[in-house]
Amino acid sequence: ASSAWDGYAYMPRLEVQRQGSMSKPQAALYDKIAATAVDSKGKPLRSRMDPETGALLGPFPLMVLNPTLGEDLLSLLLHLRFNSSTPRVTETVILYMARRYRADYVWCAHALRVSLAAGVSEATVAALQRGEEPPDLLPDAAAALALAREASDGVGPDAVSAATYRRAVTELGEIGVFEIITAMGYYSLLSQLVNVFREPCPKGMSSPFDT
Repeated sequence: ASSAWDGYAYMPRLEVQRQGSMSKPQAALYDKIAATAVDSKGKPLRSRMDPETGALLGPFPLMVLNPTLGEDLLSLLLHLRFNSSTPRVTETVILYMARRYRADYVWCAHALRVSLAAGVSEATVAALQRGEEPPDLLPDAAAALALAREASDGVGPDAVSAATYRRAVTELGEIGVFEIITAMGYYSLLSQLVNVFREPCPKGMSSPFDT
């Protein structure tokens, strides 16, 4: 028997939410998610919604479960996407977090279009996908990646070394460091959400990670 998830790598744990069964706050958030499903140039993002069924993909149907919380999560996502002072660096860190958590959806949603549009090189994307250090990072992205690695692997106030912190501040400024750590935390959350609820890559895409 066919299902709404034919063509996807695996079936999510959350059933498809039909607009007709949504509460008014849920429907309003659904409409906002649909309206903001564009890239930095205003082109539609097929990674956010199944174009045939209208089903939301990735973390977005989870946001609709609790529209009050979901509205806040969406607002932060939109800020990170469109108001980051360092979009190329931020996208590099997002890919690192997606690989770290093996978050299929997060990787697919960013690596094939969004990251490249932000200026991340194909070589960097390929290296991060393999879990390797990219060979062509500019100093700012290299500093951000070192910061992200230490911050996500360590614990306590000394998780990030003084040298790594100074390097990040030199390359990105204190505001940039704040933005990078915020992006890390946010995409750690999204990665865990899509993993727990088994949200796959968009239709026709397989898992990008071998291990």
